[in-house]
Amino acid sequence: MGPAPALGSPSLWLALLVFARSAGLLWLMPVIGGRRVPRSVRLAEAVVLAVAVFPSLWYLNLAPPDPPVEKMFFLVSEYLIGLAVGATVAVFFTAVSVCGALISRVGGFSAAATLDPESDDENGALETLLSLAALAVFLAAGGLEKFLTAAISLYESVPPGTLFAPESALSTLTSLLSQAAALGAATALPVLAALGALWLGSALLNRVAPHLHFLTMTLTFSGNLLATLFVLHLALGGILLLIAARLPDWNALLPSLFSTL
Repeated sequence: MGPAPALGSPSLWLALLVFARSAGLLWLMPVIGGRRVPRSVRLAEAVVLAVAVFPSLWYLNLAPPDPPVEKMFFLVSEYLIGLAVGATVAVFFTAVSVCGALISRVGGFSAAATLDPESDDENGALETLLSLAALAVFLAAGGLEKFLTAAISLYESVPPGTLFAPESALSTLTSLLSQAAALGAATALPVLAALGALWLGSALLNRVAPHLHFLTMTLTFSGNLLATLFVLHLALGGILLLIAARLPDWNALLPSLFSTL
């Protein structure tokens, strides 16, 4: 058995860079990472991912910089690259989650919120439903496998030791945010349109028959719940198809994040 690599050896330095990028990716990456996964599990996953990727980069001979500050600078740069890569997936799940939270509040399901002990956040019932549905679509469509394949292939175009330039990823991330916002709006539109029609009808009834104000308020509150459940039930299939259609092509998207590096 050969001696362990020295702290300043190119092999160990390359392994540290790969680990830093893997840790950044898993910090935001849903499904296998993110806030819902304990830090110890994310750390173990980052080690496993780094061990899996490291042998494919044997041809790289990166001499570690001498000053410790410069070493830390390169490690932080790799971590930021991983964060940017993980954000490309997280932004879509965040859009669906925000949409579910909006529907829960507008539809009167705020009282049905539950406390997530891992993230210390309150999640509405419909928010949890849509998030799990989006997760199921992502996994069923092979999104996790495609994303990890593209993330690993990114080491060819953006090898370890590349300095992260935020301006290079700004345009792509801006486009992702706009697509995620459009996805969230389209997801919430059926329910919000139905509730808007219900509120308009209630307002007209209250205007025509003011003496039925108490009855109108009662019907409006009950109608919110029933209309939200009914419309969401009818539109859920279309919402899932919309989410599947909006999943980006990771093999084309990830290289464009760092096209100017």
